[in-house]
Amino acid sequence: MNTLQYSLRSNSALIGSEAERQFIWIENNLMSAGNRKFLITSHIYAGGRVKHDDKVEAMELWMSKWNNRYFDLVEKYQSNIIMEIGAHDHWADVRVFDRANKGPIRSLYVATGVSP
Repeated sequence: MNTLQYSLRSNSALIGSEAERQFIWIENNLMSAGNRKFLITSHIYAGGRVKHDDKVEAMELWMSKWNNRYFDLVEKYQSNIIMEIGAHDHWADVRVFDRANKGPIRSLYVATGVSP
């Protein structure tokens, strides 16, 4: 996914329909997957936050509208997604996401550098 457009630094008024088309594209692929499984790669991953020092609150990296839309897809099609691979944090990490205490719905590997 080209996730740079969901960044808080992007002007949501300028994104236009490209973001919507991308979500339609990925959902169509997940919905018609059959037995296929997917690795989703992105640079700035959904749910990413940044905090540079203790004096500043952590800041979300995606606009909340797109974060919520993405997590809805991941939850709905979790059986078709093997793993997500993201970057931007500049350290390696493996994360699991538990949405509303329903149990893990997401496996995310954060690499030190990924670009789709």
